[in-house]
Amino acid sequence: MVKRRPDLTTTQINDLLREWYVSALEHWEEMRGFGSVPFNVEAAKQMAADYVDGVKHDRTFLVEELADELLTQAGIQAAPGSDTYMRVCRGLLRAVADLNRVQAARLEGDYAVAPQDPLFAAQPASQAGSRKKALPKLSEAYARYSRAKAKTWGPDQAKANEDAHELFKEWCGDRRIDRYERTDFTDFVTMLQGLPSKRGKGQAWSGNLSELVAMAEKNPKIKTLAPPTVKRHAGIVSTFFGWCVDEYGLEANFARGAFKWKRTHRRSEERAAWTPEQLRVLFQSPLYHGATSPRFRTKPRPGPHIYRNARYWLPLLGAFHPIRLEEASQLRLEDVQEDEGISFLHVHATEDEDEDTLPKRKVKTAAGWRRIPLHPIPVELGFLDYVAELRSKGEKMVFPDLKPGGTAMRLGYLFSKWFPDYIRSLGITGVSYHSLRHSVITALQRARVHPDLMDQLDGHDTPEERGRYGKGFVIKDWYEAISEIAYDGINANLISPKKQLYVSNCPHD
Repeated sequence: MVKRRPDLTTTQINDLLREWYVSALEHWEEMRGFGSVPFNVEAAKQMAADYVDGVKHDRTFLVEELADELLTQAGIQAAPGSDTYMRVCRGLLRAVADLNRVQAARLEGDYAVAPQDPLFAAQPASQAGSRKKALPKLSEAYARYSRAKAKTWGPDQAKANEDAHELFKEWCGDRRIDRYERTDFTDFVTMLQGLPSKRGKGQAWSGNLSELVAMAEKNPKIKTLAPPTVKRHAGIVSTFFGWCVDEYGLEANFARGAFKWKRTHRRSEERAAWTPEQLRVLFQSPLYHGATSPRFRTKPRPGPHIYRNARYWLPLLGAFHPIRLEEASQLRLEDVQEDEGISFLHVHATEDEDEDTLPKRKVKTAAGWRRIPLHPIPVELGFLDYVAELRSKGEKMVFPDLKPGGTAMRLGYLFSKWFPDYIRSLGITGVSYHSLRHSVITALQRARVHPDLMDQLDGHDTPEERGRYGKGFVIKDWYEAISEIAYDGINANLISPKKQLYVSNCPHD
């Protein structure tokens, strides 16, 4: 069973108590300097005796208010009566007793007095706070970290980091960064593995982490976070604490390696690809063979109209080209080019400082800059005619019906929400739009296309030992490779209806 949150270790509690002891003693000296010490020698001696008696009889109620304040300031959530809470209370009883004994001696002029309790005598007051006071709490360090990364993070990366940070802070508390130990990170990963994947999606999934984990434990049908999601959160936290090692001199990154993902199958088996039968179902659906309206939701109905907009072309581009959804969604008409009689898509990134009315084009990596020749099937179905018509209308984007959406304001956002519902309504399960890319790569592999040429087409870095020899490919080589992409029984005749229908290059949904 996943614990509500990890209890503090003895070392963590002792560090917390020692720091409080030193801070309280320093505060007392400051008050004395201003002439505002609230009690005299006898009062200090009496308090010391009272708290020694409190230690003897476990009168933790004497320091519960102080414990609440200390734990809150340290960003630690410990329920009253819990093991952590009670150990902190007992430590505070010892601290207050010894502190008053030292204060009484100082009021009598004896500054040679030292803490007698071994918990506080083990670390001299001069050392207790010097190193640790320089280290900030999690929230403070993360704020600095996010500012440092602001120029290099995209919206998606910024949100992913923020989400992981908030999860870790809620589960482990907003402590000083040197107060976390290895068990905190392993317990955090254990919690993530039991967290419902629908967290935050509706009121039923809006409880705190402990409640949601408990809910999933009681109901095995509740789907929890997938291993890649757990790995991403854990990796983000580890990267942050690695930065803290360099930035603040943190002794070690205890978060490194907290997530252990044991593979039970090959990587290639993780990449679901569309089967030829699934592709036939898609390309013979109302989207391509005629529908009653351009709005295909969860109940596609056959009809007399074909609307050639983003919903029509994006699956075709994805099924016959190694192109990502956002790469295709952000294409501009100027990116559909020709070289040596071969039409191609120019996938690249631009900042467009002087053209801020159009969405900026982005690619995943530097290798993402590439030319992808158009496959014969989309050309036969009229993709170039569609592009020409948009140009004649003065449009700028290949898919002017797409509008930015989501946190990262991606042009493919709304399509990515619609497409899963549409294919599910056709009975197609276990695959996604991204799976089309896996289908393309598999088709290229089966056609025995040179690995370096494949890397250039799908936007992957070629290993250095091979890359230096793969510079000689030209547009003709890329076109011949793309033309090899084929699926059993899938051709333009299957996709294009033979009956007379109304076909519209509809730029708007």
